[in-house]
Amino acid sequence: PAQEAVEPVKTTREERGEKKDDGLPPGGEWYDARIFTPTLGVMFFKPQELTDSLFLNTEKQIVDGLADRPVVAFIVEGSSARSAGVELGHVLLKVNGVDVRNP
Repeated sequence: PAQEAVEPVKTTREERGEKKDDGLPPGGEWYDARIFTPTLGVMFFKPQELTDSLFLNTEKQIVDGLADRPVVAFIVEGSSARSAGVELGHVLLKVNGVDVRNP
């Protein structure tokens, strides 16, 4: 069974021993939280958003053929996706048997 997320713990700059010039706006506060929700560990993008990077040398016809299907563009090291062999450029077709067309 998956654990639920723990409530965030609000801390002040002084409690963390930080100076006021820490990049937060006036009155800003940091929150520490642990998240135990299982995730796949990837980020998806539309194929057309990757023509300047991942699909730089890919023919336009192939990119257009993917339409709006989600493409793996980032994988978290140590994630479930990495362990399962997911690689950059893999295209998501279905989730639990349901066709996927848009990230």
